[in-house]
Amino acid sequence: MTTKVIYLSLPFWTARIVIYVVLWIVFGRLFSKFLDKDLSEKRNYKISKLLAAVWIVIFAVTESAVSWDMIMSIDPHWYSTLFGWYNFASYGCAAFAFSILLVVYLKSQGYLAQVNENHIHDLGKFLFGFSVFWTYLWFSQFMLQWYANIPEDTIYWVKRFGTGFKITVFLALAINFLLPLLVLMTRGSKRNYRTIGFAAVMLIIGHHIDFCNMVMYEPNVAAAHGEHGGGHHAALNSNGTVLYAENKEAVKKEVAPAVVTDANEAPAVETHAKEAHTTDAKGEVHAAAHDGNTAHAAHGEVHGHDDAVKNYAGFGLVEILIFIGFAGAFLFMFFFELAKHPLLNEKDPYFQESLKHNI
Repeated sequence: MTTKVIYLSLPFWTARIVIYVVLWIVFGRLFSKFLDKDLSEKRNYKISKLLAAVWIVIFAVTESAVSWDMIMSIDPHWYSTLFGWYNFASYGCAAFAFSILLVVYLKSQGYLAQVNENHIHDLGKFLFGFSVFWTYLWFSQFMLQWYANIPEDTIYWVKRFGTGFKITVFLALAINFLLPLLVLMTRGSKRNYRTIGFAAVMLIIGHHIDFCNMVMYEPNVAAAHGEHGGGHHAALNSNGTVLYAENKEAVKKEVAPAVVTDANEAPAVETHAKEAHTTDAKGEVHAAAHDGNTAHAAHGEVHGHDDAVKNYAGFGLVEILIFIGFAGAFLFMFFFELAKHPLLNEKDPYFQESLKHNI
């Protein structure tokens, strides 16, 4: 546990994120420089191959690490040994989906005349393959943890299947697996710009929902109260998981009974209840104190539970705006960099071969 505390400490966590981002930016700049170079020269070609090989290794490590740091660490107790691969498959689906949309858009604007349906077909095969790969990893992660039935593992799935929001789990599965299985299975669908464009848009949305499922249910309210004391923290957890994704009323009902399970806190509840029966300066009696739930709620406010009750998850305008913001920033940077370089590097040694590509 001490090692995990050090690893997830804010300074070390921040330093790792900065390193990941710097490495990605550096390699992005290096690759952009080679867009204009004459790759028919042996030296330039060898350097480009070396950079690509090094990038594959760096991305494999940093992609897994950033998945652990940004997503899996939200619940420091739960972990999956294939979580990095799982996210890699999701990134692959999104990358090929964006590539398809960008190619189709550029062709619609009169660019990339050399790109034909055979090239789109190849991109569609990659998109379909990564979708199946993602589904395989999803099921592997779920099936192994469900079958082992270890509390530290199953709590992750209890949170997602034990609330009214579990529809998003099945929605992600339907979009990310069933849709490409039914739509992209045939050869003709992968060569039809409209069909494959529709599938690409849906898969981007589907994987965004999947990431919401990974994040929005964490952390639970009980875990958020650790700062109020070890005994109180244990008492909250002993009463079961209080979900971030539950509505406000449900969280109140769940938090209130958990408070009174701590023997050390029980006298405080009784004291609050007795004080509530006293008469104020105007001679008015607080009759509402007879309601046990009101007493518990008052006790919760004293200990700061009201703030936790407000922190429940949902899928609304904020999440949609975040998605639009990230997509907009990506597209802006893509087209900004693209405007500096030719769309096709005719000096690439494989350029002439790609023109003859035919399936």
